[in-house]
Amino acid sequence: MIRTVLPFLRIIGIANAALWFGATLLFLICIRSGFQSPEMVALIPEPFAAAAMHILLKHYIDLILLCALVSVLQLCAIQWYQGRPVFHLRIGILIFLIILSALLKWNIYPMMQKHHLKAHQAGASNEDQRQGSKAYRTWKTGFYFLHLILLGGSFSHLLHVSNGANAYRQLRTQQFRG
Repeated sequence: MIRTVLPFLRIIGIANAALWFGATLLFLICIRSGFQSPEMVALIPEPFAAAAMHILLKHYIDLILLCALVSVLQLCAIQWYQGRPVFHLRIGILIFLIILSALLKWNIYPMMQKHHLKAHQAGASNEDQRQGSKAYRTWKTGFYFLHLILLGGSFSHLLHVSNGANAYRQLRTQQFRG
């Protein structure tokens, strides 16, 4: 039974970590720069391009939060199945990344959206638009800073789960001999 469950959990972990890291990298390198490129601004004017990016961003944040949750559950299942203590440093780091993802989803993203709307609201005074634009840039900078932390954390997790020696380190056939 161990020979089938642990490799299955490991495959789930590697696929999830690769998806998590790949999505984070894709967003930071391609999607963000694509929506800010001159070609996209020529196709879709600035406030609308940013609004379109916000739609993608909402779904992206859901994906990274789901990947972080699956990572914790997968590592807990491996630890539990091997009879080791469930909590250790790796799971603590993943819980920290879940907290960061939740912070992005329920705090930073809504504030970015609010200030983006304030900066581009029709009929608003120039002072309100300037304040909204400044606040939007501030929240956006914090958003990308947290994404760099998530990128590092997802890469670290990908390296951890793809290292076969760590997954089976304490489970050897010699342990079962009398």
